[in-house]
Amino acid sequence: MKSKIKYHLRNNTFEYKNLTLIIFISFLNILLFLSSCIKDKPLETDPAKIILGKWSVSSYATNFVPNPGDYFHFLPDSILNEGNTGTGNMSTYKYWIDSLLHTKIEVDGKQLIWEYKYEFSDDNNELVIEHTNFYAMYNIFKLKRIR
Repeated sequence: MKSKIKYHLRNNTFEYKNLTLIIFISFLNILLFLSSCIKDKPLETDPAKIILGKWSVSSYATNFVPNPGDYFHFLPDSILNEGNTGTGNMSTYKYWIDSLLHTKIEVDGKQLIWEYKYEFSDDNNELVIEHTNFYAMYNIFKLKRIR
């Protein structure tokens, strides 16, 4: 056997196909091992953290198209800015979230509190909110996170 190996090495006819295949398979095994060690970051489950940020309105009610630029911006200090980037109009509310999303506004010294059911989807990048305590013209909002 030694003589056969020496013969191949001496004549530079060592079987490179087999060596290349062995190296390729080894490389794939290393990649597979490394990829199995990488853990995906788990999705956040706390709605108070998920809701933070700016959301564009993709539709109102069932399929009403919103005005371009309509948005909701949920800030960490429980402030909700609702506005339109094109017109510059903006309203500010207080909000909190638990099993429902609650918004509060003061009008003529009186507090109005609205409650919404909410559901996050698409890796927490889409949000649907729906009025629970009254029927309005726009009772369902479909939102997409702005990055």
